[in-house]
Amino acid sequence: MSGFVVCPACGTRIKAGRPHCLRCFAPLPQPDVQPRPPIWESLDLSSGQVTALAVGIAVLVVSLVGVIWTTWPTAPDDQARPAASATRVAAPAAASPSSAVAVPDRSEGEGAEPIDEARPKELTPDVRASLEAVRALYEQALTNTPDNPEILNKLGQTLAQLNRPEEALPRFERAVALAPDDAKYHANLARTAATLGHASQAEEQYREAARLLPEDYATRYTLALALQKNGDHDAALPEFERAIALAPADASPHRAYAVSLEQLGQAPDAVREYRRYLEMRPSAPDASRLRAHIEALASAQP
Repeated sequence: MSGFVVCPACGTRIKAGRPHCLRCFAPLPQPDVQPRPPIWESLDLSSGQVTALAVGIAVLVVSLVGVIWTTWPTAPDDQARPAASATRVAAPAAASPSSAVAVPDRSEGEGAEPIDEARPKELTPDVRASLEAVRALYEQALTNTPDNPEILNKLGQTLAQLNRPEEALPRFERAVALAPDDAKYHANLARTAATLGHASQAEEQYREAARLLPEDYATRYTLALALQKNGDHDAALPEFERAIALAPADASPHRAYAVSLEQLGQAPDAVREYRRYLEMRPSAPDASRLRAHIEALASAQP
């Protein structure tokens, strides 16, 4: 190898064969080395195929971002409030058990507050734009595979995050119809139905999710809360008991369990569960109010 090459960075004339410029250390061209062809040429891909491949990679990356976004865990609002305030609990005389507990007035901020209701979140313009882009990709994917339950489920989750549950519901319903043995599809459908106020459908789907995952704590607890919200406290009690057995270290089921016990007139058992909750969470935000409620509930007993 002989001759000289000119550095493309600084213009210095350097003897051929050196890998870098002696002045600026920039890479020098190697006249005797043939440049490698682009990878798409070595694969014999046409320009159209290269474009399709690039689009596919872009869709995959954005879809991955969407999956991470939709499946990132959020802290549930697991606070269940007592069924009645201290001032509204009357001492039972010769009354039936059901009359011993006042019906909660939700306008006063009382009553159970199930975690199965998806509360709308304020979305920033950037987050909304990103979710809309993901939604469009899932919509496009469904044009090619309209009966793909996972894409339908992901599209439903994206629509739910966009605060469009009425559009998410049919996507989840279709996913459940295509893959009835997947518990997460039933759970997502139940949550969206609860958001829209479809109590019966929500309860039915939570029951199916619990049937498919009988030993899953979250599924049992959410089913119990759905039953409690629907006023079916008799059915909620065994589900709360199963949830407590599956996760004995979690305090939240004890409080929700106490709400249903109180509604059914089982005040001593309700007091026990309220106290157990406070033993496990002594620094709960409204611990002082709950202690006053427990005291009033206990003193009202004959």
